Amino acid sequence: MNTIRCGLKNNEYHTGVGVGITPAEVLVLTAIHYPGVNDNAEKPQFPVIVSPVADGVALTEDEPSVPAEEQKLHPITGKVIPAVPAVPAKTHERTDAEEVVRLKRKYTQTLEGDPKKHVVPQLFPGIAPKLPATFEEIGLRVAIPEAVKE
Repeated sequence: MNTIRCGLKNNEYHTGVGVGITPAEVLVLTAIHYPGVNDNAEKPQFPVIVSPVADGVALTEDEPSVPAEEQKLHPITGKVIPAVPAVPAKTHERTDAEEVVRLKRKYTQTLEGDPKKHVVPQLFPGIAPKLPATFEEIGLRVAIPEAVKE
């Protein structure tokens, strides 16, 4: 599942910054901040997204990273305690089920003021919905950073 960095235009007066935004999250944000914008549109519109740039792949952290420790002296014995190298986090590519859970926790809004119409299950119904993995699938053009082009 791809991710982007972008500006998030919540309304005409406020734009924030989004990092690690997935295609499904773009659809959720559009439904929350601009409801009905794509009801009769021939081409999908995403007014909530400003200047999207490819960011990578969505990952889920299985085990956190452990920072490196420098060599030091034991405060009582005075012996040298050797340096410990850093251990990187163990991750895997985020699944559709993990993304649905993440979106439900992050976006608790409902549609049309009805408490039974949570935005995520309304957009992605079913027990195991298939989410868009790329931005091409939802019709959003994304710029590729210069460092990646070379």
